[in-house]
Amino acid sequence: MADMFRLLSPRYDLLNHLFSLGSDFRWRRKSAKALNFKSGDKVLDFGAGTGDFGLAVRKQTEVEITALDLVPEMLEKMKLKAGNDADWLSLVVADGEDIPFSDDTFDGSVAGFVGRNLFDLRQGLSEIRRVLKPGGRLGFLEFCRPENSSMKVFSWFYFRLIVKPLGNLLIPKKLPAYRYLIDSIEAFHSAAQLRQLFQDVGFRDVHTIRFNFGTVSLTVGTK
Repeated sequence: MADMFRLLSPRYDLLNHLFSLGSDFRWRRKSAKALNFKSGDKVLDFGAGTGDFGLAVRKQTEVEITALDLVPEMLEKMKLKAGNDADWLSLVVADGEDIPFSDDTFDGSVAGFVGRNLFDLRQGLSEIRRVLKPGGRLGFLEFCRPENSSMKVFSWFYFRLIVKPLGNLLIPKKLPAYRYLIDSIEAFHSAAQLRQLFQDVGFRDVHTIRFNFGTVSLTVGTK
Protein backbone atom coordinates (compact mmCIF):
# COMPACT_ATOMS: atom_id res chain seq x y z
CA MET A 1 0.00 0.00 0.00
CA ALA A 2 2.76 2.46 0.94
CA ASP A 3 4.64 1.70 -2.29
CA MET A 4 1.52 2.36 -4.35
CA PHE A 5 0.92 5.78 -2.78
CA ARG A 6 4.62 6.63 -2.99
CA LEU A 7 4.44 6.19 -6.77
CA LEU A 8 1.16 8.12 -6.87
CA SER A 9 2.44 11.10 -4.87
CA PRO A 10 3.45 13.32 -7.86
CA ARG A 11 -0.14 13.26 -9.19
CA TYR A 12 -2.08 12.63 -6.01
CA ASP A 13 -3.50 16.14 -5.55
CA LEU A 14 -4.39 16.55 -9.22
CA LEU A 15 -6.29 13.29 -9.27
CA ASN A 16 -8.20 14.05 -6.08
CA HIS A 17 -9.29 17.43 -7.42
CA LEU A 18 -10.27 16.04 -10.81
CA PHE A 19 -12.21 13.08 -9.47
CA SER A 20 -14.16 15.23 -7.02
CA LEU A 21 -14.63 17.94 -9.68
CA GLY A 22 -12.92 20.31 -7.25
CA SER A 23 -15.41 19.65 -4.46
CA ASP A 24 -12.79 18.18 -2.13
CA PHE A 25 -11.64 21.74 -1.30
CA ARG A 26 -15.15 22.64 -0.15
CA TRP A 27 -15.64 19.40 1.81
CA ARG A 28 -12.45 19.97 3.80
CA ARG A 29 -13.16 23.65 4.36
CA LYS A 30 -16.68 22.99 5.63
CA SER A 31 -15.43 20.12 7.79
CA ALA A 32 -12.76 22.33 9.36
CA LYS A 33 -15.37 24.97 10.10
CA ALA A 34 -17.74 22.42 11.64
CA LEU A 35 -15.03 21.01 13.92
CA ASN A 36 -14.25 24.52 15.20
CA PHE A 37 -10.98 23.75 16.96
CA LYS A 38 -9.62 26.44 19.28
CA SER A 39 -6.48 28.50 18.72
CA GLY A 40 -3.50 26.69 20.24
CA ASP A 41 -5.09 23.23 20.05
CA LYS A 42 -2.79 20.35 19.19
CA VAL A 43 -4.39 18.53 16.25
CA LEU A 44 -3.34 15.20 14.76
CA ASP A 45 -3.76 14.97 10.98
CA PHE A 46 -4.09 11.20 10.73
CA GLY A 47 -3.09 9.71 7.38
CA ALA A 48 -2.29 13.25 6.30
CA GLY A 49 -1.23 12.49 2.74
CA THR A 50 -0.24 15.81 1.19
CA GLY A 51 -1.90 17.67 4.04
CA ASP A 52 -4.97 19.33 2.56
CA PHE A 53 -7.24 18.56 5.51
CA GLY A 54 -4.75 19.66 8.17
CA LEU A 55 -3.98 22.81 6.20
CA ALA A 56 -7.70 23.59 5.90
CA VAL A 57 -7.95 23.34 9.69
CA ARG A 58 -4.94 25.63 10.09
CA LYS A 59 -6.54 28.24 7.80
CA GLN A 60 -9.63 28.12 10.00
CA THR A 61 -7.79 28.41 13.34
CA GLU A 62 -4.19 28.81 14.51
CA VAL A 63 -3.70 25.26 15.74
CA GLU A 64 -0.55 23.16 15.98
CA ILE A 65 -0.63 20.32 13.45
CA THR A 66 1.11 16.97 13.73
CA ALA A 67 0.84 15.24 10.36
CA LEU A 68 1.19 11.47 10.43
CA ASP A 69 1.50 9.34 7.32
CA LEU A 70 3.22 6.16 6.21
CA VAL A 71 4.56 7.75 3.01
CA PRO A 72 7.32 10.38 3.49
CA GLU A 73 6.94 11.67 -0.09
CA MET A 74 3.38 12.73 0.74
CA LEU A 75 4.46 14.57 3.89
CA GLU A 76 7.19 16.38 1.96
CA LYS A 77 4.49 17.80 -0.29
CA MET A 78 2.61 19.02 2.78
CA LYS A 79 5.77 20.68 4.03
CA LEU A 80 6.16 22.55 0.74
CA LYS A 81 2.54 23.73 0.86
CA ALA A 82 2.91 24.95 4.46
CA GLY A 83 6.06 26.98 3.71
CA ASN A 84 9.44 27.22 5.37
CA ASP A 85 8.27 29.20 8.41
CA ALA A 86 5.60 26.69 9.45
CA ASP A 87 6.84 26.15 13.00
CA TRP A 88 3.32 24.98 13.87
CA LEU A 89 3.75 21.84 11.73
CA SER A 90 5.40 18.54 12.70
CA LEU A 91 5.78 15.62 10.30
CA VAL A 92 5.79 12.02 11.51
CA VAL A 93 6.30 8.95 9.30
CA ALA A 94 4.49 6.12 11.08
CA ASP A 95 1.80 3.47 10.84
CA GLY A 96 -1.61 4.82 11.76
CA GLU A 97 -2.55 1.55 13.41
CA ASP A 98 0.30 1.99 15.91
CA ILE A 99 0.52 5.74 16.60
CA PRO A 100 3.84 6.64 18.30
CA PHE A 101 2.37 9.04 20.87
CA SER A 102 1.30 8.69 24.48
CA ASP A 103 -2.30 8.57 25.63
CA ASP A 104 -4.13 11.90 25.92
CA THR A 105 -1.71 13.89 23.71
CA PHE A 106 -3.94 15.77 21.25
CA ASP A 107 -6.87 18.14 21.60
CA GLY A 108 -8.37 16.92 18.34
CA SER A 109 -7.78 14.94 15.18
CA VAL A 110 -8.78 14.92 11.53
CA ALA A 111 -8.57 12.14 8.97
CA GLY A 112 -9.34 12.75 5.31
CA PHE A 113 -10.01 9.94 2.84
CA VAL A 114 -7.69 7.52 4.63
CA GLY A 115 -10.12 5.05 6.22
CA ARG A 116 -10.30 2.82 3.16
CA ASN A 117 -6.51 2.47 3.16
CA LEU A 118 -6.24 0.95 6.63
CA PHE A 119 -5.90 -2.78 7.02
CA ASP A 120 -7.79 -2.56 10.32
CA LEU A 121 -10.05 0.48 10.52
CA ARG A 122 -11.23 -0.40 14.02
CA GLN A 123 -7.64 -0.45 15.26
CA GLY A 124 -6.91 2.88 13.58
CA LEU A 125 -9.93 4.52 15.21
CA SER A 126 -8.99 3.01 18.57
CA GLU A 127 -5.49 4.45 18.25
CA ILE A 128 -6.80 7.90 17.41
CA ARG A 129 -9.12 7.79 20.41
CA ARG A 130 -6.25 6.67 22.65
CA VAL A 131 -4.06 9.67 21.79
CA LEU A 132 -6.91 12.19 22.13
CA LYS A 133 -7.41 14.01 25.40
CA PRO A 134 -10.77 13.52 27.14
CA GLY A 135 -13.23 15.74 25.29
CA GLY A 136 -11.09 15.70 22.16
CA ARG A 137 -12.93 15.29 18.85
CA LEU A 138 -12.15 13.35 15.69
CA GLY A 139 -13.44 14.52 12.31
CA PHE A 140 -13.30 11.62 9.86
CA LEU A 141 -13.97 12.65 6.24
CA GLU A 142 -14.52 9.78 3.84
CA PHE A 143 -16.41 8.45 0.85
CA CYS A 144 -19.19 6.26 2.20
CA ARG A 145 -21.39 3.70 0.53
CA PRO A 146 -24.69 5.48 -0.23
CA GLU A 147 -27.73 4.31 1.72
CA ASN A 148 -30.22 5.78 -0.75
CA SER A 149 -30.92 3.44 -3.69
CA SER A 150 -30.91 6.20 -6.31
CA MET A 151 -27.58 7.51 -5.00
CA LYS A 152 -26.14 4.00 -5.24
CA VAL A 153 -26.90 4.08 -8.97
CA PHE A 154 -25.48 7.61 -9.35
CA SER A 155 -22.32 6.61 -7.46
CA TRP A 156 -21.82 3.52 -9.61
CA PHE A 157 -22.09 5.49 -12.86
CA TYR A 158 -19.90 8.32 -11.57
CA PHE A 159 -16.98 6.12 -10.59
CA ARG A 160 -17.27 3.80 -13.58
CA LEU A 161 -17.79 6.47 -16.24
CA ILE A 162 -15.68 9.35 -14.87
CA VAL A 163 -13.20 8.15 -12.25
CA LYS A 164 -12.08 4.99 -14.03
CA PRO A 165 -11.50 6.57 -17.49
CA LEU A 166 -9.62 9.51 -15.95
CA GLY A 167 -7.54 7.13 -13.87
CA ASN A 168 -6.66 5.11 -16.95
CA LEU A 169 -5.48 8.29 -18.69
CA LEU A 170 -3.47 9.77 -15.84
CA ILE A 171 -2.11 6.78 -13.93
CA PRO A 172 0.74 4.65 -15.31
CA LYS A 173 -0.57 1.33 -16.60
CA LYS A 174 1.49 -0.63 -14.07
CA LEU A 175 -0.37 0.97 -11.15
CA PRO A 176 -3.81 -0.45 -10.24
CA ALA A 177 -4.31 2.51 -7.90
CA TYR A 178 -7.63 3.83 -9.11
CA ARG A 179 -9.01 0.38 -9.80
CA TYR A 180 -8.35 0.01 -6.08
CA LEU A 181 -10.00 3.38 -5.38
CA ILE A 182 -13.23 2.36 -7.07
CA ASP A 183 -13.33 -1.04 -5.41
CA SER A 184 -12.52 0.35 -1.97
CA ILE A 185 -15.27 3.00 -2.16
CA GLU A 186 -17.87 0.49 -3.25
CA ALA A 187 -16.84 -1.89 -0.47
CA PHE A 188 -16.57 0.70 2.31
CA HIS A 189 -19.00 1.30 5.15
CA SER A 190 -22.16 3.34 4.95
CA ALA A 191 -22.35 6.42 7.17
CA ALA A 192 -24.54 4.52 9.64
CA GLN A 193 -22.05 1.64 9.83
CA LEU A 194 -19.21 4.09 10.37
CA ARG A 195 -21.08 5.77 13.24
CA GLN A 196 -21.60 2.37 14.83
CA LEU A 197 -17.89 1.61 14.52
CA PHE A 198 -17.05 4.90 16.23
CA GLN A 199 -19.36 3.97 19.09
CA ASP A 200 -17.91 0.47 19.30
CA VAL A 201 -14.41 1.82 19.97
CA GLY A 202 -15.68 4.23 22.63
CA PHE A 203 -16.47 7.55 20.94
CA ARG A 204 -19.57 9.39 22.16
CA ASP A 205 -21.80 12.10 20.68
CA VAL A 206 -21.20 10.54 17.27
CA HIS A 207 -22.89 12.27 14.35
CA THR A 208 -22.61 12.65 10.59
CA ILE A 209 -22.41 15.71 8.35
CA ARG A 210 -23.16 14.70 4.77
CA PHE A 211 -21.77 16.13 1.54
CA ASN A 212 -22.34 15.36 -2.13
CA PHE A 213 -25.82 13.88 -1.58
CA GLY A 214 -24.52 11.55 1.10
CA THR A 215 -21.70 9.92 -0.88
CA VAL A 216 -19.16 11.80 1.30
CA SER A 217 -19.54 12.04 5.07
CA LEU A 218 -17.80 13.76 7.94
CA THR A 219 -18.19 11.51 10.97
CA VAL A 220 -17.53 13.32 14.25
CA GLY A 221 -16.95 11.61 17.58
CA THR A 222 -15.78 12.77 21.03
CA LYS A 223 -13.54 10.94 23.49
